[in-house]
Amino acid sequence: MTDAAPRRLGIHSAPLSALEPAVAVIAFAAFPVVQLLAVNAGQVALIDAGRALLTSVLLALLALAVARLAIGHATKAALLVCGLLALFYSYGQVYDQLRSLTPEGITLGRHRYLLLAWAALAAGWGLLALKRAQQGWLHWMTGVGLVLLALPALHLLLTAGSSWHAAGALGTPELEEQQGPLLDSAYPDLCDGILDACAGEDVLRDF
Repeated sequence: MTDAAPRRLGIHSAPLSALEPAVAVIAFAAFPVVQLLAVNAGQVALIDAGRALLTSVLLALLALAVARLAIGHATKAALLVCGLLALFYSYGQVYDQLRSLTPEGITLGRHRYLLLAWAALAAGWGLLALKRAQQGWLHWMTGVGLVLLALPALHLLLTAGSSWHAAGALGTPELEEQQGPLLDSAYPDLCDGILDACAGEDVLRDF
């Protein structure tokens, strides 16, 4: 085996590998906002979606930069941040699902239980990312993030193009009552584990 082969298998294998951590993090940070916009295309003003998208991406990149400085390894930092983003955006959805489960009268949807579980998952993922991270994991994570982002983006482009002007004109109760949702509730929740797709414009306004 030549010297080039191990380098191809290593953590810093390809010239584009320097960009891959940022791409993965951006995809995971942008997906929840794009998903919300796709589901609520007729009810959300573009300015609110753009502000939420910019905030999510910038905060994720800041977290990546801090993790990179603290860990000293771009791949491990990206894996850590992507996992934490998934946990962060999935919390509300999982909480709502657990609240509807009451086996033998016991309410499972309690923050004190779920926060402990999420803290344990975050700690476990952190240890896994720091101790056993490989470039292949980042390739997989990047692919998943880009696919998740592409699905609602494509749906948005195909089904909501005619609603942009109406969405930008939102602001009066009369228009909101007349317009109603342009995308019906049958739109599939593409990643229940990451996002509660039932949220509306108030989520983006308060992001």
